Amino acid sequence: MSDRLYLRSKYTLLLEKGPGSIIVDESLKDYTFIVPKGGQSVSVRLLQDGKTIEAESVVDFFEPNILQILRTNDYDKLNDGEKKQLSDITRPIREAVRQFAGLLKQELHRYDMNDELIGNAHHEWSLDDNQWFSIPYGLSVELRTSSLGNLNSITVKSLQ
Repeated sequence: MSDRLYLRSKYTLLLEKGPGSIIVDESLKDYTFIVPKGGQSVSVRLLQDGKTIEAESVVDFFEPNILQILRTNDYDKLNDGEKKQLSDITRPIREAVRQFAGLLKQELHRYDMNDELIGNAHHEWSLDDNQWFSIPYGLSVELRTSSLGNLNSITVKSLQ
């Protein structure tokens, strides 16, 4: 059995003023930002579509029963303690994405972007970084966004 737990998530940026996306410079295909959260180094990047944030992390130490919780297909069948454990292990990624979205808002001067408006979250876990499984989760939101600004080599340096 692996003693590493791989986590990854995708979120959609949402805006208060309608549909759109951030224009991502073509030369920035392979950039990532490292956001330290909760003892994890979370890799965060904005995908070329300009509205999807992808985040990945590796957990080196975790409670053995978390695997049983992760393998649950129905979030509603988990008890409150199990839901808290699930929330705790995914919290660093959620917080890193929220921080990244806030920095995008600040750096791109898009104050119509609410830091809390991050929806359509999809979370996955793996023990080998090859075979991925969905993390059981409660309600998620899906909305379209409007143009937020431009992400280019200058703003990438500033964000990092």
